[in-house]
Amino acid sequence: MSVIYMKKDITPMMRQYLDIKDKYKDSILFFRVGSFYEMFFDDAIEGSKLLGLTLTKRENVPMCGVPCHTSREYIKKLILLDRKVAICEQGLQTDPKGPLEREVVEVISPGVVIDEDFLQDDVNNYLVAISDYKDYCSFSYIDLSTSKLGIIFYKGNFLEKLRRDIEKIFSKGNNSF
Repeated sequence: MSVIYMKKDITPMMRQYLDIKDKYKDSILFFRVGSFYEMFFDDAIEGSKLLGLTLTKRENVPMCGVPCHTSREYIKKLILLDRKVAICEQGLQTDPKGPLEREVVEVISPGVVIDEDFLQDDVNNYLVAISDYKDYCSFSYIDLSTSKLGIIFYKGNFLEKLRRDIEKIFSKGNNSF
């Protein structure tokens, strides 16, 4: 369910939220308001369902929130549910009549989790890079959960060798490479 609002009909803070959300459409936006991270509109509806939060409304805008001091727990739940989270912090109020300055300071994606708070002890978390040039290929990988690093170089017809190595390295239950 998408909600469309005319930007002239909303508060400056909500206009700011919509402008920031427009840049992070693929993320659930944790928008700092005081000592809470608030979610609005579709993010609030989805967040309330996924996190078991109470969905409320203010001026017909769906919203839910979490205290800042517990936010990491909720973000971890979203990451484990394969959702991307954008964290928007508040700054100074440069215009006494306007909203506080806000900016996204971190985007946490299930595909690239590097924060130890979000890593699972029993699950490998790989980053991979593959590069080819003419008749050569390099394949590098790191397991962020164990800090193990591997680099393999290939020459010639390398696609089948690369496929076999990828299957071997990333096979379920393979904790050594």
